[in-house]
Amino acid sequence: MKTFCTIILLFFGMLHTNAQNAREISDKASQSISLEAMEMVASLKVFNQNGNERVQTLSMASRKFNGVSKTLMKFIEPADVKGTTLLIFDYENQED
Repeated sequence: MKTFCTIILLFFGMLHTNAQNAREISDKASQSISLEAMEMVASLKVFNQNGNERVQTLSMASRKFNGVSKTLMKFIEPADVKGTTLLIFDYENQED
């Protein structure tokens, strides 16, 4: 029984030493994914303090240009924000 307990303790000890925290997992995932360009349509649900929901739909396109990632976000609906557009510059070697 003593040997069995020792083996179990060693096993769980090995699992703990190989565990990663959320930051390490996120960093590793970011390093393994190298996108040069991306396009997508997304829905954004906004809730106010009364619990009322408002759905906004936007299209996003992103591409890298000589060390600069540029992202274009454009709202598709609802009508009061339709056409609102945001351009984001994300520089690799300097502040954005």
